[in-house]
Amino acid sequence: MNLISIIKSNFFLLFFISFFLTIILCLITKSYKILTSIIASYLALIFLSGALIFIQKKNKIEDGRKLVLEKKAEALLIKPTSFLEHYDGRLLTEFLKYDPNNDDILFPLGTIPNRNIIICEEDEGPIVKLSDRYGFFNKDNLWNIKKHNILLVGDSHVMGSCVHEPHFKILNEKFNIKTVALGIGGNGPLITYATTKEYLEKYNSDYIYYILATNDYSYPNFSVLAIDFVKETQNEILLKTLKTNFTQGYFEKGALNKLSKNLFQHSQDLVVMYNVNKSAANITFLKEFFSLRYLLRTSYNIISPILNPGIRFMDSVNEELLIETYKKTNALKPNKVVFVIKPNTNCEFSDDSEYIYIREILRIANIKKENILDTTKNLCKKKFFSMKGNHLNQDGYSTLTNIIKKDYDLRKNN
Repeated sequence: MNLISIIKSNFFLLFFISFFLTIILCLITKSYKILTSIIASYLALIFLSGALIFIQKKNKIEDGRKLVLEKKAEALLIKPTSFLEHYDGRLLTEFLKYDPNNDDILFPLGTIPNRNIIICEEDEGPIVKLSDRYGFFNKDNLWNIKKHNILLVGDSHVMGSCVHEPHFKILNEKFNIKTVALGIGGNGPLITYATTKEYLEKYNSDYIYYILATNDYSYPNFSVLAIDFVKETQNEILLKTLKTNFTQGYFEKGALNKLSKNLFQHSQDLVVMYNVNKSAANITFLKEFFSLRYLLRTSYNIISPILNPGIRFMDSVNEELLIETYKKTNALKPNKVVFVIKPNTNCEFSDDSEYIYIREILRIANIKKENILDTTKNLCKKKFFSMKGNHLNQDGYSTLTNIIKKDYDLRKNN
């Protein structure tokens, strides 16, 4: 353990030992003016910390476990990426263990089937939706037909976070375009490939629209999070699905029976710990607040984009694997996969490096220009994004729906 780690893990203790020793020293030396300045400065910083809490209160998100305890939802959103254990800015306790023994499914591709699940919370408040038989968020009767007009694949932007009327619902109900969405928050290119491959084992669609998120292949320099694709490359089952003809039979009848119980048990275990975790979190927060660590961390988060601007991408090895993944995704349904380049919430304030990068990656992967739907100009407007999170708001999803619908109509009629 290095010095920085020791300081971080003992910050509260070190701060107050230093603080009280300074006060004692001032009293011994009768440096009352210095003592007054130190105490006044400390109180001013405490006041500033309180002001920051008040300002950020409007963006506070309710703990989903509370909604489950209040019977407003049946379960938490247990995501495939919950089982991708890796090292980045997250705590190891945030990752779940998945035991595939005696189960048909070796790696989950959806969430808990047939449950009212708390998905997320942004501008429209907490969103609770009923999952379908496969652990996605479509109307379950869509699975009674074997061929759909559109298959949407990707991450939370496909799942419809965090609005009541996502694109796939509008396509189905307003335009009568039979659309299923197989996206879960956090999914990257390998999970998306695996899910699409499994779907095509049993179902089919006229076109596949693959909505690409920038965190699939990049992240801002200041972020401590790992790129989604890089996390996925550590999983043997996902790599096996990419490299061989292997499939899990995810969409086969009865395949998810045991998985469903296991995922629901994970949710229950997390909910049970709510009060314990809440008490511990309150104590930790008070310690961080009075030791000014909250102020330091919040200040760093505000200025870090300025101190460390720019975008980081993957190394050459992972880049080559990403290109292979896009090639194989395209090959699942040749000339029928449309790669949708979608901007992120910071697009108005950053350069185009992320979009230039992914266009070049798709070019190298031999994706035809006519199979790339670039929505960056149409959607790169602040009014289309949530004020409280990173997803499209209802206007943004409606606009994306119209773009996809128009593109689908052109392809269908040609």
